[in-house]
Amino acid sequence: MRTIVALENRFNRTPDGRVWSQGWLDYSFWQRYLDVFDEVRIVARLRDLDQAPPGALRADGTRVSFVPVPYYIGPWQFVRRCLASRRALRAALRGNDAVILRVPGWTGSMLAGALHAADR
Repeated sequence: MRTIVALENRFNRTPDGRVWSQGWLDYSFWQRYLDVFDEVRIVARLRDLDQAPPGALRADGTRVSFVPVPYYIGPWQFVRRCLASRRALRAALRGNDAVILRVPGWTGSMLAGALHAADR
């Protein structure tokens, strides 16, 4: 079974498709989810960069992938990207994936709304 994990953290993606964390949410963090689920799909804000920032840690890997939500910082950028974010979150829901909402935060809250609208 797959799971979707929605969280507020921001990540960086390089042109080779690799996703990088500048914090503690690197690939090793997601291993605990792989003890239970076959695949983990993280729904989070992704920013495209030419290269990984200094000190960044790889966040994706075998059986761990990312579903991008438009990147924003702060409430004004969120307002401008709200509709695109809602569309991305609805598209992230596939089949009978288990869903883990790491809240509080807009990403988890909007995905909860999408789940409710889909009677899930």
